[in-house]
Amino acid sequence: PDAQAQIRNFLGHAERDGFPLSSFHFGSGYTSRGKQRYVFTWNHAKFPQPSELMAAFAAAGVRTVANLKPCLLDDHPDWDEVRGFDGFVHDASKREPVLEPFWDGMGAHLDFTHPRTIAWWQRKLDEQVLEYGIDAGWNDNNEYAVLDEAAQCDGFGKPIPLHRCRPLHALLMTRATVEAQRE
Repeated sequence: PDAQAQIRNFLGHAERDGFPLSSFHFGSGYTSRGKQRYVFTWNHAKFPQPSELMAAFAAAGVRTVANLKPCLLDDHPDWDEVRGFDGFVHDASKREPVLEPFWDGMGAHLDFTHPRTIAWWQRKLDEQVLEYGIDAGWNDNNEYAVLDEAAQCDGFGKPIPLHRCRPLHALLMTRATVEAQRE
């Protein structure tokens, strides 16, 4: 429950004991509530002042990396926004997000062949990760292991079945992340 204090203590031990520490990777725990994980959110109960923690890492010369996942649970705070612009991998017949079990809940994968999803991703990466002082994103769980064989993607305006562009999503997620970090 006091993750920020525990991590700050760890950084203090590294400084005091002189053990080399060049980077610190935040798993998805910084976004978790119980077993659920909500990308681009902070659990402020565990991390009440994340910018101060990142400043402490920077002062110690330690680069920070945050875990990012391309799936939103159906109760994520931004679910309705992304659904509103059809930003999820969707069912071909209903144009509804393909919901599948993810992180002890139901979630849908982001469609990185949709320009508005890319813009949303980059904005959220900036607001919820980079502006807090984190150096880089760690793209995780981007295998797009969607079981619905009818799932489709926007395909940059020309719909394409997910099974034809599954590997493309990892590359497009990486490109979106790199572009936002460069910006």
